[in-house]
Amino acid sequence: MPKKVGLAPVTRDGTEYEFTLVWDLDGSHRAMASKDRTRLFDTKTIELTEAEGRLLAEWLKGAMASPPIPQPATEPALTAPSPIAPETLAKLERYWIGLGKSPNAIPKAVQWTGCAGSTFAELTEAQAQKLVAVLQEQMNALAQQGEPATPGAGLHDPKVTPPDPAPPAQARAEAPNPLPAELTAWFEANETEVNDCLRRVDWVSAGQTWRDLTPERVASIGQRPERFARAAGIPLLGGGR
Repeated sequence: MPKKVGLAPVTRDGTEYEFTLVWDLDGSHRAMASKDRTRLFDTKTIELTEAEGRLLAEWLKGAMASPPIPQPATEPALTAPSPIAPETLAKLERYWIGLGKSPNAIPKAVQWTGCAGSTFAELTEAQAQKLVAVLQEQMNALAQQGEPATPGAGLHDPKVTPPDPAPPAQARAEAPNPLPAELTAWFEANETEVNDCLRRVDWVSAGQTWRDLTPERVASIGQRPERFARAAGIPLLGGGR
């Protein structure tokens, strides 16, 4: 079935440092500078006009330091931060789940943007776009470990075979954990990364760990430990890289 998955940029590391000025646009076409080496537009939400172009031209000539941005006196609403747009909220939630992040970490991420709240819905559009950019960088880093990840497909290594349907809970409870001692020690040494990877590919569900793996999936990892190490971003079995 055709499904709308949206778009996400895939760029090399460090691309964001090459820009002098970056404006984030909200659903009403108002702009807030998320990066501004000119210091002309910091913390201001504006409607872009030719006036901003003239300011930039003067700044490039070295004739201006940090002049104020002219604001329409009849439109005070332009100075008020706009709330997060529904499509941005949906994008944040999709990226967060796709990266396998814990819901318990959402308040810390929200406060990192400068918001005093604890949920994505309390962010302004500019704050949300700031967090979206960070999550996209993490997606890019994940993609560079293998092939580019497909937006909306779950951010696992594309070379990892899609999982089979999970067995019933009763069958998992009755099946003994078949992990060899070598794999057990490897997973215990990289607990967080291993669990994050297994959740991304849906080999364990929320609240489960590598200790809940089925015998078939343990055997699959044991047959191809190098592939699993790349997908999880951990040292190779035995301590290699």
